[in-house]
Amino acid sequence: MEEFERKKLEIGKKQKVEIQPPEFEYKRFEKSIKGFENLIKQLAPVFKNNEYHIVVGDDISGRIPTLVIGELMKAINRENKLASPQVLFLPAGHGTPLRFRKINDSVQSAFNDYFKELSLVGKIDSSNDKVLIVTESIMDGISIENLVKLWGEKGFSCDVATLSSNIDPKLYSDPDSDCYRPGLDGIKIYDGGETMPSFWPEDPSNVGVSRDYRNIFSQKNKPESSYERDRIIGNRRDVKKMADYLKQIYDRENEKLEKQNEI
Repeated sequence: MEEFERKKLEIGKKQKVEIQPPEFEYKRFEKSIKGFENLIKQLAPVFKNNEYHIVVGDDISGRIPTLVIGELMKAINRENKLASPQVLFLPAGHGTPLRFRKINDSVQSAFNDYFKELSLVGKIDSSNDKVLIVTESIMDGISIENLVKLWGEKGFSCDVATLSSNIDPKLYSDPDSDCYRPGLDGIKIYDGGETMPSFWPEDPSNVGVSRDYRNIFSQKNKPESSYERDRIIGNRRDVKKMADYLKQIYDRENEKLEKQNEI
């Protein structure tokens, strides 16, 4: 029996070692591997329970992390025969209307119209939908707080997933901290722990969109050269590779959770 258990343990160790990251076309994907791994290990239980039905990406630099997370969630839900999450984008970084401390009337009006349109086509249902906001990095929490506020006013609860954070995310919920953000109080912030963002600054031509500094929406761009087209296609391939790799990480974490529940 001891010999059998020893061999079983050795096989398990080999299986873990076999999960290797793929080769990416662009180095920023390689640099973000650890951050994505850390995020998925934290998110595995909630993804398993299908807690999030809407994913809101912070364009522009957050577009690629959002696409990766969205692809992973879709793969998990397909396997469990569940509906795929809605993946939406609203730019909230520097130089956007959501960057300012107060949401102005034009931003509020634009979001209200956007929300109404989503409701009419059946893409959202505040009675049971929960939002996961995905960003590449949180620098001071202002724009993310505004995103949470906009969705919260419509009756949605939100959590946040970021590859990196400029400070400990717990400080955003600490009234005694200089970084306190009332709108983030009680919000779960999943932090990948990267020391520096990998996808920022991002050339908009590489992701097929550009930022409209007067609007809360990004502008879709057609590739103007073969270089831009190849970069967009290459990014899409790397997104798929990263999502497939993270699915293996998710499966391994899920196995651990199941074994813990058996004990």
